[in-house]
Amino acid sequence: MIALYSVGNVKRELKKIGRKLYIRDFAKFIFAYIEEDKLSLLTVQKITDDRWQIIHFYAEKIQKNNEDINFYQEILYRFYKEQERENIKYLVINFAEQKQQILHYSFPRMPLSEIKKALYWELQEDIKLEEYYYTYTLEDEKENYNLKVNLIGKALVDLWQQLAKEQNLNLYSVFCQNDVKIDVIAEDEYIKRYRVEKQSDIFNCELQIDRELLAEIEDFDVISKILVCFLQRQYQEFLPKKQQLSCLNWQNIYLLLITILLSCSCCLGGYAITKYYQAERQEQNIKEEIALVQNDIDDIEQLKQQEALIKDKQKLVQNLEEKSVNIYAILINLGANTVDDVALTDLKIKDGEIFLKGRAKNYQNIAVYKEKLSEIRFFQTSEIGEIKINTEDNLLDFTMKIVMR
Repeated sequence: MIALYSVGNVKRELKKIGRKLYIRDFAKFIFAYIEEDKLSLLTVQKITDDRWQIIHFYAEKIQKNNEDINFYQEILYRFYKEQERENIKYLVINFAEQKQQILHYSFPRMPLSEIKKALYWELQEDIKLEEYYYTYTLEDEKENYNLKVNLIGKALVDLWQQLAKEQNLNLYSVFCQNDVKIDVIAEDEYIKRYRVEKQSDIFNCELQIDRELLAEIEDFDVISKILVCFLQRQYQEFLPKKQQLSCLNWQNIYLLLITILLSCSCCLGGYAITKYYQAERQEQNIKEEIALVQNDIDDIEQLKQQEALIKDKQKLVQNLEEKSVNIYAILINLGANTVDDVALTDLKIKDGEIFLKGRAKNYQNIAVYKEKLSEIRFFQTSEIGEIKINTEDNLLDFTMKIVMR
């Protein structure tokens, strides 16, 4: 028991030291707020998790839709060069709403995974999606979901990625803030305290700033509230988050050595734990092998189902041939007269009549397809039967009857 207790202590100590050896968050970064006519750069330094300090500020007027990389390169270079001793590694960017494109959508209640697919198809129809990064917030109502979609041009983001790379900065985040309530609950000439409210959650954040810097920032209230949203993680990310690894903190190596010495005193407990994890790993391997065998069984069942389906279709072809129906001509004509966004799923022929089943994206496509079939010379009449909406993929399932001449 003593050995196991010691191993537990060692494990906890290793976790604590691991957090110190590899610092995963950042204590200092450059925050860029980009508007239509102005670029603002701030250096933000961490004091505690909810206390931060603005130590540098610079603003530059810019021309509307100015995408000259040399212009931004010079501004970022001069700002970064003035703080070369600060050892800053990260850049955080927020584009003002004037630089973004905002769209609104409403969907009926459905699984969230389906909402992502539906939103993707809607955006594909409305914009050239390959030219934008996008993120969205979802508002849950009783009967539907309301989505607010923020889009930013990929060319603009790629421009700032290149600028950050040239200054040896990691582009940590390109974000848009959430719609949350932010109030100033206390302030003096150096410190402002904010309270962020989101539904039932309340977060406090403190910003410290020198009086001279505060006088230079014209729209400090706007910038500070956007910065507070980022510091309290009340934002949506445009870019996929990448895990940032930091440098090794050599000042804590001696703690690791002490911990290793302590771990030697409980080798018996460690050996028992190792055996336990080996057995657990073997059990996991067996479960994975069983899962692979089950997958093979499922594949065999699927092949059997496909074989039965093929046999049914062969019987259908045989019956058609026995009834002297020129199925080849029918298939050739159906294949030659297709319409975009319409697909056939079933075909039956009985007593000189053809029964079709298919799927379409909208009602107009079905009407165009019916008109297309009427042009086939040995089809006398065609009529549309039942049409239903498939809730799984929002496509239309339809039936159609064709009378042959």
